Amino acid sequence: MFDVGLQEMLLIGVIALLVFGPSKLPELGRM
Repeated sequence: MFDVGLQEMLLIGVIALLVFGPSKLPELGRM
């Protein structure tokens, strides 16, 4: 895995929310 901190993970999560939308997040979490 990448060596990312908590802030980076939070930023990626926000970007994922914007890109995929809230409805897609449960699907991504199962992968």
